[in-house]
Amino acid sequence: MTSSTSRAQRLLTLGATEVVRRDEATVRPADLDLVVDTVGGPDLGAHLRLLGPYGRYLLCGAAGGFRPAPTSRRSWRSTTAPPPG
Repeated sequence: MTSSTSRAQRLLTLGATEVVRRDEATVRPADLDLVVDTVGGPDLGAHLRLLGPYGRYLLCGAAGGFRPAPTSRRSWRSTTAPPPG
């Protein structure tokens, strides 16, 4: 998910198979394979809830600060659990 067409094109050039413009589509929770967050902050919990099974969250900036809410911690644990069996 990105904020502009030029950024979406860049992500596709880098190998993304699909990019969602945040102003053009709604993403269902537990649907994404990868979230790259360059801001951090209060949206952390919401970003983690977007991850599908075995999804990955990459925080590469913290301009918005870093204070995970209790719901974020629960989500984080569920995305880092080892595969069953």
